[in-house]
Amino acid sequence: MQDTATALPAAPKVPAKVAAVLTYARRHGWTAEAEWSPAHETNTGDGWVATLGADAARGRGEFRMVWRYRGKNLKFERHYSEGRAPGEWCDAPTLEFIHWAVRNNPVPIAGADPVWRWREADALPPSVDELTDAMLAQARRDAEKSHVPQTVFASQWIGGKFMGADCLLTNAGMPREDQRPSDAHPDAVPLLTVLPSFYFGTVPTR
Repeated sequence: MQDTATALPAAPKVPAKVAAVLTYARRHGWTAEAEWSPAHETNTGDGWVATLGADAARGRGEFRMVWRYRGKNLKFERHYSEGRAPGEWCDAPTLEFIHWAVRNNPVPIAGADPVWRWREADALPPSVDELTDAMLAQARRDAEKSHVPQTVFASQWIGGKFMGADCLLTNAGMPREDQRPSDAHPDAVPLLTVLPSFYFGTVPTR
């Protein structure tokens, strides 16, 4: 028996502007998928629906973004956030929205070196829970060499000024409360203090 059902056309390749959003979200630890949405399913025109999600159990939720073809051009239509305001739609630039979502709903990746994040033009300074051994290497060397505890701050070397993992932080030897290293990020506060190794032998065990 011959199947007379009409085969649905294959979804086209994900466009670059949609792929850029997916790539950005995935690099920051989110799940991100794009699905072709043909007109006969939505009555709103052919287009793409991107779903970006984080751990909803921790309140980070899910975001959806929609593009539709207007004539021959793919236009960003709207987005909504199920995690923050269910069904609330608003027009906004796509990557700006994703920058906001990722920066305000971070998803740490256990065991991964997150240094690439600070190459982004809108990167925020590292927080204490994002620090890695590579980022703290210079502070540890300074503590060992000076025999003075080093107070660690986020440095100005992020985004377009990115120079490497060990430059994302700056440190000063036991600074006064009103002191900051000259290359500290304008928004930086003390993150932690690195002790010289000999300090650990001077701490009573009981």
